[in-house]
Amino acid sequence: MTEYVPGKCNIGKINRLSRFIIGVALLAFVLWAFFWMKETGFSSFFRLVLFFPLYGGFLGVTQAAVGFCILNAEEKKFELR
Repeated sequence: MTEYVPGKCNIGKINRLSRFIIGVALLAFVLWAFFWMKETGFSSFFRLVLFFPLYGGFLGVTQAAVGFCILNAEEKKFELR
């Protein structure tokens, strides 16, 4: 097993693919939920709740694109599967 190198890729192809799929699914859900809430008359306050899945979606897609997870780096581990 190789030594952990800070700042380098710490997630492998399978993890990147799963983060990308989950990220895109979250972004699609947020888009659908936003328009559904807008059409059904939900107040703007309730639409703010969509920030959390939106953040998760962007985080997943970004981690998949860059190949780097901050939480893995914090724990000095890497999952290159």
